[in-house]
Amino acid sequence: MSSAEWHRFNGHLKSLITEGMVSIERKGIETKRLKDFTGWMVTSNQDAPLKIDIGDSRVVCFDVSPQCRGNTAYFKRLGKVLDHPDAPGVVMRYLLSCDLSDFEPEEIPATKMKSDIMREQLPNPIRFIIDHISSWSEDQVAKPSCTSLYQNYVEWCGGNGEKPFSNNILGKKFSQINIERKRGSGRKREWQYILDRSKIVAKL
Repeated sequence: MSSAEWHRFNGHLKSLITEGMVSIERKGIETKRLKDFTGWMVTSNQDAPLKIDIGDSRVVCFDVSPQCRGNTAYFKRLGKVLDHPDAPGVVMRYLLSCDLSDFEPEEIPATKMKSDIMREQLPNPIRFIIDHISSWSEDQVAKPSCTSLYQNYVEWCGGNGEKPFSNNILGKKFSQINIERKRGSGRKREWQYILDRSKIVAKL
């Protein structure tokens, strides 16, 4: 799938998930707009089958256990069970017996797989900052000069085989995760980045 097709597919999927109505078109009959209760499931062998942005609340990701991979006998037995005429009724009875009184469908679990996918898809300036502050205390704040932090970023890119952005673009990427750029109060009045770990983590 090309990059353009990838973006087009993800954009279309997002609209399907968030759109509350669906159009039903039948030949020779006026189109009807009805409430859409569709849920979507994507299965893939890819490490990152979907594009997931920071703060995305549409998608939940689960990494399926590979325990039975290649176990043909297991899947043959499972297939026979699922093909049994009573199987749908048994599954439905089980689902109806589940206590959903405390279930909140809008509370999307933050699974490790989802976090890993989001991180891999982040621009490298944000991944650099995540590494940079990973060992900091929860409320730590630092004010490095823009020049020195950019040099650290360039070195990080070199060590990770990444292509660095320009200094100006770097600042724009940092602003997406609550990193401000201000002049210092010293004699030199040089520009500084305000790295507030708690604010950065909250945005991620």
